[in-house]
Amino acid sequence: FITAVIAPDGATAEFTSRYQRQLENILAATPDVHNQVSVLGWPEDPTRGLIFGMLNDWDTRKRDAFAVINSVQP
Repeated sequence: FITAVIAPDGATAEFTSRYQRQLENILAATPDVHNQVSVLGWPEDPTRGLIFGMLNDWDTRKRDAFAVINSVQP
């Protein structure tokens, strides 16, 4: 699944990076998330980023993708 990171207009890359790392920590602590790849400043904007979350294989998890995504949304 993909998580879009959107910082306030005018935010620096450092600000966005700190915010994005908080989200990465949430995903890292989420059961059924196997790994993640994080891209800061995409597309060429320091206020934007993407996190690609990779789930555990079906045979090792009890929740579907929607349940995992819902568990990390406010």
